[in-house]
Amino acid sequence: MTVVCNTMVRACVEIAMLSVLSMATVQAQPVLEQSDAASIQVPQDILLEQLGGASFYVSIFHVYDAELWGPKTGFSWDDPFRLKLTYARKISADQLVNTSLTEMVRVSGGKAQDFEALRRPLAECFRDVKKGDVIEGVSESRNAATFYFNGEQTCRLTLPMASYQFFSIWLGERSRSPKQTWRLLGKNNR
Repeated sequence: MTVVCNTMVRACVEIAMLSVLSMATVQAQPVLEQSDAASIQVPQDILLEQLGGASFYVSIFHVYDAELWGPKTGFSWDDPFRLKLTYARKISADQLVNTSLTEMVRVSGGKAQDFEALRRPLAECFRDVKKGDVIEGVSESRNAATFYFNGEQTCRLTLPMASYQFFSIWLGERSRSPKQTWRLLGKNNR
């Protein structure tokens, strides 16, 4: 049962993470900036409001809950937004990275080698997670995102379309879970 659960969880995480990243082809080397948390601030909740939320499952196994925070006017790729994932189970950082890259390839229709330049930077961004851990990604633009683990900044990733590619896993038209995407976007009636 444990082998089946781990395999199913890995597949779900891979699907969720990779669908965002795969919408565009990587054309440049990513720049990973390590800086202290004070230099880049998560937008204050006063400026952003929760637009939607969804729980993600693989089969019957709860993997994480997601919340999308954005401006009062609604979600736009051109405005800053925050995606918060609260994990319901243990998943290794390697699984998160591999799944993200796989989904980016799937969503973009591109080739795996097009996204390999992101492997090391994403490995710097992610940590092993357990039940209750939170990973937040803050999109500053289509080209830049800052990541946090349990409230502490882990990295800032800048690369043409990097933010768009990553967050498309959950928010893009080709996400693996369209109903969950609509819930995140606050469009529950579709």
